[in-house]
Amino acid sequence: MHEYLIETLPLDHPDRGFAMYMALSPPAGDDQPVPCCKPPPDNGSAALPLLDPLVVARGQPGRIIAACAAVVSPGRAAMVFCGGDRSALLDSTLAGNLCGELQRLSWARGVVLLQSNTAHDDTVVPVALEAGGFSAIARLAYLECDVFDRKPVFRRARGVTCETYSPERDRDFVEALRGTYRASLDCPALIDLRDVGDALLGHRYTGVHDPETWFVALRDKRPVGVLLVSGVVARPCLEIVYVGVVEGERGRGLGDWLMALAVETGRKRGLRHLLLAVDEKNHFARSMYDRWGFAETARRDVWIVTNRSA
Repeated sequence: MHEYLIETLPLDHPDRGFAMYMALSPPAGDDQPVPCCKPPPDNGSAALPLLDPLVVARGQPGRIIAACAAVVSPGRAAMVFCGGDRSALLDSTLAGNLCGELQRLSWARGVVLLQSNTAHDDTVVPVALEAGGFSAIARLAYLECDVFDRKPVFRRARGVTCETYSPERDRDFVEALRGTYRASLDCPALIDLRDVGDALLGHRYTGVHDPETWFVALRDKRPVGVLLVSGVVARPCLEIVYVGVVEGERGRGLGDWLMALAVETGRKRGLRHLLLAVDEKNHFARSMYDRWGFAETARRDVWIVTNRSA
């Protein structure tokens, strides 16, 4: 591919709907062109995330051949989506310029971490991301269980209490999250890339946040574990956004107690399915999820790039 133009589309651009659809769609080959119909308006609703910045590559005669967009969260991170013609995304120069422009715009907005999750068998988008400076750091297994198939057994750890989220408890949640990061096997490459407070804020904007389904476990008023459960926008179910136990408390049943709490939360709300994602190399967590009846539904690779000047 020789001639193309990299362009940023503002919110009111007439081609924005098509470009957004392209960014969210699988790469298209010669026998599978990108649909020319436009999706619903990009209005930032819960059903349709606001993709901004949105960068495109135009070929001849001005046709959009690739698109790269980000959904920026309040935790100074953003999820990236790429799509378009296979030949365009496999052009390392084009892909590098496309992703590079998205990074420049994102860093200017204060973002410090860009992440993209690709299907493990995708052979196109990862090539484009790598050309754009992204690195693969983990493979996630996506798991799901039926909470009504499991009767939660509460074996509360002696001396441990549980509190739900409130602004007054924010420090406890931050400290719990920080403690669970130590010696963690769950995407360890992500741990030191941004502030723990930013990470907690990012979790808050994952799905539908309910402070009554965020829990911190305390021993002698000291945070020893955390469970963050959120609603899922597109499905009547719950997602375990994060669960962890601090290093000194692991292996004492606290993780199973938090899982029982998550299952009971779903049962009380009449929501049958509970979802989560886990690093495939985190064998300890995976064995616990197996005990709770979780089954794998998909695998995706995690790609990231950071703002080194932040």
